Amino acid sequence: RIEMGDLEQVSGVISKVDAYLNLALEWLAGQDVAAAKECLTDCYCEDLFRLGYSLTLRLQRRAAVVGKTSVAPYLDHNARACVSALNQNPPLFFEGVADPTRGGTRLFASLEEIHSVDQWLARIETQRELFEDALQFMLPEPADLDLSGCQPDQADEVTLVEFFLTSLANKLLGREFQPLPIAEEELAGLHGMVSQSGVLHPRLREETVKWLNSMVSGGGDFAGYCLDIWEEEFCSVGFEDIDPRFVGGLIIRLETYEPIT
Repeated sequence: RIEMGDLEQVSGVISKVDAYLNLALEWLAGQDVAAAKECLTDCYCEDLFRLGYSLTLRLQRRAAVVGKTSVAPYLDHNARACVSALNQNPPLFFEGVADPTRGGTRLFASLEEIHSVDQWLARIETQRELFEDALQFMLPEPADLDLSGCQPDQADEVTLVEFFLTSLANKLLGREFQPLPIAEEELAGLHGMVSQSGVLHPRLREETVKWLNSMVSGGGDFAGYCLDIWEEEFCSVGFEDIDPRFVGGLIIRLETYEPIT
């Protein structure tokens, strides 16, 4: 129920009606203006509104499932923002999906935005499957994550990328595939293993992408995304210039840290 004298409330309702009618018409008629006019003539506006709203509601239901998983706190910033926007009432579009420089939210304006968010959710669902089912990671609650003496040192700075690449680094260094912090003094040796002439070693990329793809369909895309971070922030730097404060994708135990006994 709305108060007709409240212009802001009335404007908000009109915006919703307009947004969902447009989504429904685009779903039914595409870019065919004549077909869209026919839909408006033959269909009840209420039915069109419900159809448009249902397209966003499907995304919201998937986002709600993702939000209850162990990977949710460790999604990257934009992925978390996308899920958070979908969980609003009504479901909203996170503008960073279309433009990484933007961070606002608004009503969905086109099927292209619906499809883009659908693809984002699919990637997030793949990451969930990788970590919970394939790799069987026991991701801790952020409050239980001990980052004493580490870089990064805050749980909200750690994402699935850090968990995966830190585990991969441990494996390359001859240890178990676990996200245990890498000692700062091991970075130079790790750099020599993963880089070749300032870029990621092609064989490492090929084998890692193939490995994750063998576990989960589309898992190789996540591997490629992670390894791109290594290539840009780790491999491109000479080993003598490595600064653990600026190495992306790794949880690093700093040399200056002395545990309290």
